[in-house]
Amino acid sequence: MANLTLYMDKNYPVSNRSSVTNLDLSSKNFVGNLTISGFVNLQKLKYSFNNFDAISLRDCGNLEDGSFVNSWGSYECYMIKFIKLNLSNNQISELNLDGSSNLAYLDCHDNSLSALNLSKSVKYVKVNCSNNSNNPTLSKITLPDSFVPVLFDCRNTTLSQMTFPNSSAFDCQKILFFHKTPPLAII
Repeated sequence: MANLTLYMDKNYPVSNRSSVTNLDLSSKNFVGNLTISGFVNLQKLKYSFNNFDAISLRDCGNLEDGSFVNSWGSYECYMIKFIKLNLSNNQISELNLDGSSNLAYLDCHDNSLSALNLSKSVKYVKVNCSNNSNNPTLSKITLPDSFVPVLFDCRNTTLSQMTFPNSSAFDCQKILFFHKTPPLAII
């Protein structure tokens, strides 16, 4: 088990953090709490395949791409303008996407979600909330008024059918691609 604080202080001294735009902390065997601060120009953060109790992202207002695959814990993000967020293969039971008006790509498959509120962004291109079977109770998704993603996947959840704000309906047990032409279902 590596000590994250020592690693960060040695490899990313506070005085140099403002110049970092890409930070990959994946597969380092970190445990405990993660606080990322002072990375004011950080655009991409990978923290996959670690274990932590909680993650706090502060002073990271330019962060657009976050990947936290197989990194169990809770997430606290302030003033983050995520465009792409991957939280797949965790044990997340609640996901607060407030302040995520720029979010276009969300992958939160294989979690323990019971509800998902997507109403804060109108820019979705891809949403994958499938296989929430660790606790298969994903039964409610709140959509924005103009929800027209290219890919929406909610297979293997307790959702059976969804009706989009544009009145199109589909079976949640299939992948559905949207195009400018009528939707094409892929089995």
